[in-house]
Amino acid sequence: MTILHGDARFYNNIFVQTPVREDLTAFPRQTGEYKKTMVQFVCGTHPYDGYPTAETYFSQFTQKAGQDGNNRDIFYDHLPVYTGGNVYFNGAQPCDSESDAAIVPDHTVTLELADTEDGPVLKTDLYRYLPARNRPVVSTELLGIAFEPEQAFEQPDGSPIVFDQDYYGAHRGLSPLAGPFARGAEEFRL
Repeated sequence: MTILHGDARFYNNIFVQTPVREDLTAFPRQTGEYKKTMVQFVCGTHPYDGYPTAETYFSQFTQKAGQDGNNRDIFYDHLPVYTGGNVYFNGAQPCDSESDAAIVPDHTVTLELADTEDGPVLKTDLYRYLPARNRPVVSTELLGIAFEPEQAFEQPDGSPIVFDQDYYGAHRGLSPLAGPFARGAEEFRL
């Protein structure tokens, strides 16, 4: 089956826009295509602007949809994108249908990956500015049913998934922090 984008899920992520290199923006600036081209460099769910919500998408399909030969384009439209609990730093942008996005415009955060004798370390100050919010625990129930296979997101044995552990295996609470870590810090050993 041809799937024309969508059916993606973005929950409890942290998006940090990095500066776009000058060599990548020089040509679009010269041609006047800068604004149009920059969407390719925007961090976040912004490239999904204009994608329908699940309610809008599925409401199009009635018993008579497409039977008269008109309005057959609905079968070739973008699929819905599901979002929630995401945080956006340094100009990263949410898609237009994300209703609970946390955009942090007042603080420019830093990310640095450092090589140490004990292995790589992620250094960041973003947890100083991460807004405290109620976020859902990502689970089979939240993720729903994938469009094409018409199956739930689940464990290989068919049991439900509950993402209640972080990158290190630490337990996440009922309202977890966005991102891969259960607790904020300034350094994370990878």
